Amino acid sequence: MSDPGVFAVLIPCDQKSLARDAFALKANANFYQRASHAIAEEPTITSRESTPALDLPHEGSYDLFDHILLTFKHKPKDPREGWQFRTNPLSSNVLLGHRGSRGISGRHFRVVITEQFSIELYDTSRLGTAVSYDNLGKDKVRKNEKWLLSYEPGKQRRWREVIVYVPDKTGLAFKIEFPNHQSTHPEYLANLHAFCEESKVELPSFNVLGLDSAPTTTAPSRSQTPRQRPIYLDDGLIGRGSFGEVRRVIRADDGQLFAAKKFDTRRLNTANRKRKRDQNELEDPRMTIIRNEVAIMKVNPHPNIMRVIEFRETPKPLLLMPYYPLGSLTDYDNATQEQHVSAFRQVLLGIRHLHQRGVVHRDIK
Repeated sequence: MSDPGVFAVLIPCDQKSLARDAFALKANANFYQRASHAIAEEPTITSRESTPALDLPHEGSYDLFDHILLTFKHKPKDPREGWQFRTNPLSSNVLLGHRGSRGISGRHFRVVITEQFSIELYDTSRLGTAVSYDNLGKDKVRKNEKWLLSYEPGKQRRWREVIVYVPDKTGLAFKIEFPNHQSTHPEYLANLHAFCEESKVELPSFNVLGLDSAPTTTAPSRSQTPRQRPIYLDDGLIGRGSFGEVRRVIRADDGQLFAAKKFDTRRLNTANRKRKRDQNELEDPRMTIIRNEVAIMKVNPHPNIMRVIEFRETPKPLLLMPYYPLGSLTDYDNATQEQHVSAFRQVLLGIRHLHQRGVVHRDIK
């Protein structure tokens, strides 16, 4: 475990060294830690002494890199607002650059600890921010958005690396880690609780986020992705069917898990080529079948019928549903007879609900 007084470590990772240059600014002196193996600016040994060997890196070691170290000892200037990343030295906790820095707003984003002790990033800029999880999501630049950076202490994280891009992957970028937050070490938890109790963190509503942003600075060189829909991150395959597959996904703003059904439109096209000839349909029959499936689920709510969270037609058809972590009945070889009967009864209740409304399932396995 790292020093229990450490909250977060920020490591520059953009190829242009923009984050490294920003972190080294004088205003960040209280947080900036220079790599212990950096090039010496003046002689540190005599000509007769042997050159010291390069130590091998070890897990959790940050002294090989220039980095920002955020600790509970050096509290944010306004603990209620969390750690502010801005271009004003007077109000910034971490200065991302001085006013006029390309692609960086006066009040760009902030990192906060929630009442549930999870950690979130709030964009408050007019230029946007992107956050990637194991390289997923780095193209999603959003304004007035939030991202979950870490679950509450003790909860297993679902990604290895989180990188923040300001404002996108062509600009300033740094990896952010919370070396103690997965642990349940009493000393770290005591520091965390004491900080939250002192700051009395109250998250603002989405409607007020960004209203106090400074005037827009120089626009970034690339167009931004508009804030439209929640960002979902792929988290592995759940299962495959005749006309597609279902994958587990994570919603980036709160870390909640969902099941995402992705349709194989090529197979749907083959199965319905004859129907298209017979009916002379002008619309792609693949989308007609998908829309019908979603519509049936939406207009027939029932505890034993899968609920629709969201449906997207572009860029590819995607159906988002609740995620049930216990899997399917085929995963339970030791289920009792009572459990089998109970599950079968629930299936029948769902089918009866559909039949009462004139709907036939036609794909019961």
